[in-house]
Amino acid sequence: MSDAAARVDQSTSTGRKACILLVVMWVILPSILFLTAGTLDSWQAWIYCGILFVPMTAFVTYMIARDQEFLQRRFALKEKERTQRGIQRLGAPIVLAVYVLPGLDRRFGWSAPPLEAVIAAQAIVLASYMAILWVFNVNRFVVGDDPGSAARANPRRADALRSASAVASWRATRSTARRSVRGSYRSSGDVNRCRRPATRHGRHRDA
Repeated sequence: MSDAAARVDQSTSTGRKACILLVVMWVILPSILFLTAGTLDSWQAWIYCGILFVPMTAFVTYMIARDQEFLQRRFALKEKERTQRGIQRLGAPIVLAVYVLPGLDRRFGWSAPPLEAVIAAQAIVLASYMAILWVFNVNRFVVGDDPGSAARANPRRADALRSASAVASWRATRSTARRSVRGSYRSSGDVNRCRRPATRHGRHRDA
């Protein structure tokens, strides 16, 4: 009963954390875009926010209902290598600039891209983001997870891993058996039986 209660508490905590992060993202990103632009009159920014947040909200809602273990793994995932952590620290200002510069461009009128270019860029953003969400949905396995939870998250990947493991085990068993047979021949003094006779023109050479 205590284990069931703990799972319920963890599930509730994961769902609450995911909802809080969604609300924070819904507030922070539009604030950055519109505050730096100095106006709410920017249809490009509104469309961009919709492209990001509508699929994100739908995906997170789906995962809260269907696979909270995936969300737990994503929340707990941290880079272990120093190089990767350094890349994250260097990338943070770049990501911030990606959202600050468009607003400043709108405020000061640095550029005036044609409508076709704006639509094409928004379409690329939508396609890229949907591809990311598709990858998350198809491959929910995260390196370092418990194999049991990974199998539940992605049965097809688990089947492939089991098949590869079975093949590797069979090869290792066969190699061990061959070495054992050769070792027994050597120990009995019949070394020639563990060697394949030399051949010439497809026929065995006489001893």
